[in-house]
Amino acid sequence: MTSSHQCSVNWDGLNVADAAWHSVWLHGDWRTLTRNMSTVERNHAADAVARHSRQLALQDGNLTHTEPQNLRWWLDPS
Repeated sequence: MTSSHQCSVNWDGLNVADAAWHSVWLHGDWRTLTRNMSTVERNHAADAVARHSRQLALQDGNLTHTEPQNLRWWLDPS
């Protein structure tokens, strides 16, 4: 029996996995959570948050939406 992975499933036009990462961004301690990830893992998670955030903004008619502030904290030179 083969099971399909559901993380790429869309719900009302939004990717479920992206929505899950976005929820972590909103309600969790993003810096603490991502601190122990590799750069590849951090970028994967941040890309998902950025995609979902952009989709929500577009649904609200915001065509000038940018990536959430401090999402990629590890790229900050300070």
